[in-house]
Amino acid sequence: MSYQTRNWIVLTAILAIIWLVGGYQVFFAYPQKNRALQKDIGQFDKRIQAMDGIEGEFIGLQGMVEEQAARLKTVKKDFSTRIAAVDLYEYLTDIVRRAGDIEVNLKYLGEEQLDKYGYSRFRIEGEGTFARVNNMVRMLEKGPLVNRIRKLSIRSLEERDPDSKDNRVQIPFNMELWTYFSNFDSLPTQPVNLKDVELAGANSPFNPLVRRNLPPNTQNLLEVERANLQAIV
Repeated sequence: MSYQTRNWIVLTAILAIIWLVGGYQVFFAYPQKNRALQKDIGQFDKRIQAMDGIEGEFIGLQGMVEEQAARLKTVKKDFSTRIAAVDLYEYLTDIVRRAGDIEVNLKYLGEEQLDKYGYSRFRIEGEGTFARVNNMVRMLEKGPLVNRIRKLSIRSLEERDPDSKDNRVQIPFNMELWTYFSNFDSLPTQPVNLKDVELAGANSPFNPLVRRNLPPNTQNLLEVERANLQAIV
């Protein structure tokens, strides 16, 4: 084989390899990469479109956070280590004594323990005038203990007072109260009590425009508005 023929064969082989590699890159590798990039670009476009208006939402949320932070700076609460049912009953008795004459039944529902804090769950049932129930709820929320009214159900009941013979509207209520406690021993004690809670007057939305002429329940008959239906299946 001559030197010229051998060089021609080597050159042809090199050109063939270059053509194969280039063809693979042009017809297979680059199109695949292009499709993948186009797919990523499409996903980014969707994300950008989904973020339209998020700046305004962020500004609104930032304002809410700043407002809540300023509000929490003025709140004085005591994080107790544990809240027993007896202690809460005494606390509730003080609230009722200040709010007025309210019938109250307290039931302990259990305790939830989380990482650094927990809460005790209580069921509170009773009835009273709207002003007194409103004062009780206000003191539960604004008092020194960290309480959260998880559920609250109220309704109106019109009756005649057996003593004064006047018609009155009572408010039976049922609520689930969460009283929080913490496991931090270094929290400072806040010098607050129930006397620091300012009571605000409120008009009852349950006052009827026309009252019914109801006779007083002197025979302790069953009253549907006060009754609770329970069944065991």
